[in-house]
Amino acid sequence: TVMYPHCMTVMGNDLIVAGNFKLAGTQTVNGIARWDGTAWHAMGAGFNGTVYAVSMFQGELYAGGAFTQSGSTPLSCLAKWNGTAWVDPGFKTFYNDVSAYSFIHTLKEIKGNLFFAGGFDRIVFNSDTLQCQAIGAFTGTTMDTLFGGLPGFEVEGIAYYQGGLYASGGSNNSNSYIA
Repeated sequence: TVMYPHCMTVMGNDLIVAGNFKLAGTQTVNGIARWDGTAWHAMGAGFNGTVYAVSMFQGELYAGGAFTQSGSTPLSCLAKWNGTAWVDPGFKTFYNDVSAYSFIHTLKEIKGNLFFAGGFDRIVFNSDTLQCQAIGAFTGTTMDTLFGGLPGFEVEGIAYYQGGLYASGGSNNSNSYIA
């Protein structure tokens, strides 16, 4: 059994389940597991924190959450599966205020871009640190900060609806929004 899954996606013929759990069946998986229709399988070392989101993008699997590493590989809330291990996807998110809780809550491919959303106000891409609050998009080769994101907010859900991108979340636990 997998306890407390947050997100699922399909990779090839397998179901990928991510969340806040250590075991899938009897396998130690640390927050992310692969179900082949018969048995659970670990995906590398898993993560040292909760995995909130998984998504396929350009044929590759990405994971986002509140983690800082997979095994001995340092990460910053985002990772890409290389077939045997979780690796740095080439970009990172974080809060400039190191006491703030950074996380990625949602990953979603929309119109050929990997949108990512959560709690952050900086993106590191290549050698550039970009100011961007709570939401951004990766094209596969470039980064889009969506005009700086949504300053003062955290984003937990995103959807493309009737030609527009919608984001939902809040600035704290007592208020919420849809933009």
